[in-house]
Amino acid sequence: MSRGKWAFVIVAVCLVVTVAAVAYAAGQVKAAKVLRAERFELVDAEGQTRGVLQVDKEGFAEFRLFSPVGEDRAIIRASNDIATIGLLGGTVKDGTISLMSSPQISTINVLANNDSGTRQGSSAMFALREGMAGVTVFDKQYKRIGMRTTDDGNPSLEVSDSNHRVRAALGCTNLETMKTGETRQTAESSLVLFDKEGKVMWKAP
Repeated sequence: MSRGKWAFVIVAVCLVVTVAAVAYAAGQVKAAKVLRAERFELVDAEGQTRGVLQVDKEGFAEFRLFSPVGEDRAIIRASNDIATIGLLGGTVKDGTISLMSSPQISTINVLANNDSGTRQGSSAMFALREGMAGVTVFDKQYKRIGMRTTDDGNPSLEVSDSNHRVRAALGCTNLETMKTGETRQTAESSLVLFDKEGKVMWKAP
């Protein structure tokens, strides 16, 4: 056999041995059960980032989903004491919904944005903590309607004007006696009307 043929045979044998060794090694590698990284990104077919799983600079573990143009659409964040979920509309005019849970209180906020496109429109909040539950409705600046149970379980409904003054209270509310400065709580069946200065105009019983 010529020297060239021997060289060809040797190369062929080496190639076969190498392929066999690689195949054997690949068969010995097991799939990883845990994947560790500081940040994961979800991208679409165009390479645009549509989702991120990471720990941010404030120490919150968070998961964010984005629109095709990179705007936030859904956010989940968690730390040692607080967990939040935020759902955002397609534009700033579409409003937002947010949920928050902490050892002290849990809330749900619904925000309807105004025509200017800023996130300062009317909103409603449901809050729950030990001994108290309430629903509050806001305009773009102040609380206008508040319905809640007090710490001792008594119900209350209050309506406020645009200057943040309570103008009507149904159920249990605190009234200050002008002469003595003492504060007393009205009964569940009471209705109190106030003037724009906060003075009692009428009440029953």
